[in-house]
Amino acid sequence: MLARIHSLLGVLLLGGFLVHHLLSLGPVTGGAGAWLIAHPEAGSGGGLTAVVVVVLLLHGALGIARRRRAPADGATGAGLGRLQLVTGLLALLFVLYHLGQVWAHVTTGDRPAHAAAYDSYAALWRTLGSPLDLGIYIVGISALCFHLGHGLARLPATWGLSLGFSATAHRDLLARVFGGLIGIALWLGFLQILGHFALGEPLLPGGPNPLHDLAAPDARR
Repeated sequence: MLARIHSLLGVLLLGGFLVHHLLSLGPVTGGAGAWLIAHPEAGSGGGLTAVVVVVLLLHGALGIARRRRAPADGATGAGLGRLQLVTGLLALLFVLYHLGQVWAHVTTGDRPAHAAAYDSYAALWRTLGSPLDLGIYIVGISALCFHLGHGLARLPATWGLSLGFSATAHRDLLARVFGGLIGIALWLGFLQILGHFALGEPLLPGGPNPLHDLAAPDARR
C-alpha cells in the first residue's frame, strides 16, 4: 500500500502536473507576449503551486521511508534504486530553487495576475544566461525527467498489472521502453523552453523570434 500511494502521488499527480506545466509553457518560445496571450490567467496559480509543493514533499518522504524499509528492491536493482533516490532529491531541490528564483522577483501589490507572470518571465530571461543557473536547470530538468520515466517503468510492477504478458520480463521491458520514451520526450520539451531563455531562441528553430521582448522586462521597471 505504501508503494502504491507513493506511485500514485508521483506518477499521477506530480507527473500529470509536469506534463501540464510543459504544455502551458509551449507558447513562451514566441516571447512573453505570446505566452500571456495564450494563458491570460498565468501568475494566479499560487494555490496550485502550494499544493504541488506539499504533494512533492509527501512523495519524497514516502520514497525515503520505502528505501529505509527495503533498501535493495530486487525488482529494481540496488543501483537503480539509489539512482532513483538521488534524482528524486535533486528534483526536489531543483523545484524549490526554481520556485524561489521565480517568485522572489514578483512585485507585490494590487497588480493583475499577468503582471506577476511577466515578472517571473523577466527573472528567467535575466538569470538563465548565467552558466551556473543554466547548469542547475539542465541537471534539475534531467533529474525530474529520469525520475518520472523510471517511476512509469515501475508502475506495472507496483500495481501488479500484467499488461497482457504472461512473463513479467516482457511486461517490465515494455514498461521501461514506455517510461524511457516519456522521460526523453519531456526532457527534450523542457530543453526547448530552456533554450529560449538561455539562447534567445528555442533549440529547434522555426517559431516566432522572441528577441523583440528582450528589453520589455527591464522597461517595465
